[in-house]
Amino acid sequence: MENYPLIKRILETNCPFVAFWFPWYWRKSDIAILRKIAGRWVWQNAKGTAAKLILILKVLLWPLIAVAGVLLAWLARNQVVSRLCEKGKWVQLREIVYFSFWRGFSPIDYYDKRIYLLQISQVIDQFLGNMEINLLNIAINSDQDYEIVNNKHRFAKRCIELNIPAVSTIAAFSEGAIQDVDDPFSLPSTDLYFKPVDGLRGRGIERWDFDSPKGTWKSEGTVLTEENLIKHFKETSKKETFVLQEAAYNHKALENLSTGGLVTFRVMTVLGLEAETMKCYIVMPRGKTPANHGTYGGIVATVNLETNRIYRSFSRLPILEKQPKHPETGGQIEGREFKEWPELEALALKAHKCFPEIFSIGWDLALTTKGPQIVEGNTQWGAMAGFIIGRSSYPRRYLDVLHKAKEIGDPLGNLV
Repeated sequence: MENYPLIKRILETNCPFVAFWFPWYWRKSDIAILRKIAGRWVWQNAKGTAAKLILILKVLLWPLIAVAGVLLAWLARNQVVSRLCEKGKWVQLREIVYFSFWRGFSPIDYYDKRIYLLQISQVIDQFLGNMEINLLNIAINSDQDYEIVNNKHRFAKRCIELNIPAVSTIAAFSEGAIQDVDDPFSLPSTDLYFKPVDGLRGRGIERWDFDSPKGTWKSEGTVLTEENLIKHFKETSKKETFVLQEAAYNHKALENLSTGGLVTFRVMTVLGLEAETMKCYIVMPRGKTPANHGTYGGIVATVNLETNRIYRSFSRLPILEKQPKHPETGGQIEGREFKEWPELEALALKAHKCFPEIFSIGWDLALTTKGPQIVEGNTQWGAMAGFIIGRSSYPRRYLDVLHKAKEIGDPLGNLV
């Protein structure tokens, strides 16, 4: 237990009651146990009387809330899904009812994790919801390595120390000043990215494109000289710490999958006796946006790790739709072979071995003109479009860790 102190903290947290109408109240499976543990965790982290009263009301009203959630999710998405696959709306409704009322998962997960594309009976016993995933990530991962990987500036410095290929970091800006560089400071004559060190999903990212003839940088209509751009970086950093990086450019193997923005690969690895790749998906931008996340209209497609082919490509904005070809370049996405995948995988596995105290990491990698490079790592990597948990060994690996906690005497018996 000394190796996993937060697991002990979770297991010793008591929720005042567990309503008998919760599907996981009656079940004895590992997944049901995790749901109960997660409930305790949520209760412990509810700050103040008002927050706890709200949780109690949610527990009491859960049957009504669940009915409303099922109907709203189904009404909002059944027609779109019927167009994307052959599963009719009434089959979807039946599966959502089973997924939510009999198994206790969120109806939103049925759509967001694309359970409708699968035989639900084949994945339900290995499915974890976001609450359980986040809970176990927090409980298992080491504090020291966790902080390094999730801080873009500290992570970039560690990559240099460990000789891990990563996107070039120029400097950090914090409290209105430049960090880790000597005066006089000058900007390289290239495109730049300015990011919050702990930003998620593209929050706060700025892309500044360099105009060589004029010697200026431009971002969303704003043009600044070097002096004024550095002033802008300093002023922005008064609220939070930012890292400044050189822009990376796509390898020729990814031509016609972007009109200028960086194509990235989210590679999820888990570390047991050896590092193992769980899943990979490719994220392609539209236009020259600061980031390629779904909120910027990015296109997501799963990479088949056995065939090295890209398949099932979707975008969520402006509407949820299939994208077998890139809508701007016409480049083929679905079915495309990505022969360079082994190089990216090797980098992800090498990097994870350098952070052995972290159980799972979601790497953002890029295949650039300089070869494979790490953009950043994420311990809270989420389960975004293109990644269906039930298809990987990830839940089983997490449950194995839970079983080890049982063997050393954790009081799991009082949960069931």
